[in-house]
Amino acid sequence: MILERPKARNLPTLIVIILLFLLSACRNGNGSDVNGAVWLDDPIMTSGINEDMEPIDERDTFPLSTTRVYCFERIKGPEKVVLGVKWYKDEKLIAKNPIEFDKGRKSYAVLARGDGKPLGPGNYRCEIYATSKPLRTISFTIK
Repeated sequence: MILERPKARNLPTLIVIILLFLLSACRNGNGSDVNGAVWLDDPIMTSGINEDMEPIDERDTFPLSTTRVYCFERIKGPEKVVLGVKWYKDEKLIAKNPIEFDKGRKSYAVLARGDGKPLGPGNYRCEIYATSKPLRTISFTIK
């Protein structure tokens, strides 16, 4: 049996097919792709996290007495990942936190005042990012 070397004109088609296969393997239709390495599911704003590391509720409005707000996130990707969270109140950056993920693939960031007092009324948002570009933004209100 004689094997022939593939003709060069078929190479671009083969490369496109391989790239499409790799791209489809990295995506599952739910969330965001981060440089092809980390997949984010939809983040959840919650008033707490239970002992199983799951959100206890999903909210976009919190009462005036709120002292802590949690941004819960699930990922698919490498075992050790650190993403960032920027917290805004009425369009002003008020805090930055890392969200560290390990084998559990779920984690959260917390917005709270250092003195334990309520966060105060206003329109807030939480941006999850890998670099300077936000990957997800979640808005919520305290009233």
